[in-house]
Amino acid sequence: MTTKKTPLAFKPTKPEQRVLDCVAQGEPANFIPDDPKSKKETDPAHGDTWGKDRTIRAEFLNRLFLERPDDWTIHPHGLEIEGALITGNVGLVFAQIPAPIQFVKCRFDSPSTLDNATLPILMFRGCHLPGLSVQRATIKGNVFLDQGFTASGEVNFSGATIDGQLICTDGTFNNSDGCALNAQSAAIKGGVFLHDGFIATGMVDFNSATIDGQLNCENGTFNNPNGDALNVYSATIDGGVLLTDGFTATGMVDFKGAIIGGQLNCKNGSFHNPESHALNAQGATIKGSVFLDSSFTATGTVDFIGAIIGGQLACMGGTFLNKQGITLNLSNATVKLVFFGSHRKRRKVSLISPTPM
Repeated sequence: MTTKKTPLAFKPTKPEQRVLDCVAQGEPANFIPDDPKSKKETDPAHGDTWGKDRTIRAEFLNRLFLERPDDWTIHPHGLEIEGALITGNVGLVFAQIPAPIQFVKCRFDSPSTLDNATLPILMFRGCHLPGLSVQRATIKGNVFLDQGFTASGEVNFSGATIDGQLICTDGTFNNSDGCALNAQSAAIKGGVFLHDGFIATGMVDFNSATIDGQLNCENGTFNNPNGDALNVYSATIDGGVLLTDGFTATGMVDFKGAIIGGQLNCKNGSFHNPESHALNAQGATIKGSVFLDSSFTATGTVDFIGAIIGGQLACMGGTFLNKQGITLNLSNATVKLVFFGSHRKRRKVSLISPTPM
């Protein structure tokens, strides 16, 4: 009977051996100094200055999960590394990973790739990395890209299945030349949280995605002035959509053809796309109410042509600005009840053939 041995050509470094010891016992491998002398020692933005005693090679991690030598034991609690510099490409394509992978406040010098992988939980909490690809992967629990997570390239979950929640609270996603966060055709069984300090520069794309919970973008910032800031075209969201309480979009917010099982709430949200649509919900089905009130502000067209709204459409206290043409277009929309009340508008509102339910 043969057993898998650690390849003779590969020897773990001291910090890597520490990781092996911790992962065998189900404990976190914490490389953050107990008594840091400066912020640089704890902030992954300065992780490129961390020394060899905090450096883990991606090659080591790839061997741990792809080759799994018999003398490298993985506890059911999985891998958790805190405050390390990860060098090289973490490449776990098609990997069947039996335990959670959790990185906390780590710095990655290269993009990580987990396309078509299967794993229980994926966490990059507070990490800084140049890109992340998890296309067509299956994550059986939650995904955490939160609490200071920062990406300087595309984060791609297109076609992925996430059985839990996608949590990006207080995450920063930068890719001004393309998608900052790509979740096209993803299937997410829980909610999606792009809120409370979430910042994206580049498109956030949920085109044709299915979300069984809510889409929560409260106090999120979405910047893509030359295209879609938030693309939810033809997506299905069983819960509500919250674009509220300081939500800010520069670029189009596109819900064209989307199906929303709850409310579309834009109270105190700011939508800025003066040359085109600020909010496009043409042909959308919203089974609850739509709130464009309470300090809602749109610069550009707000378009509900052909939409179906199962509850009320409330615009009281909203501001609609559009120097190019129509501010609010409800042509051929079906709405149960419309409340305009007192709202500010420049140019005109189109109510051509709105149909009451």
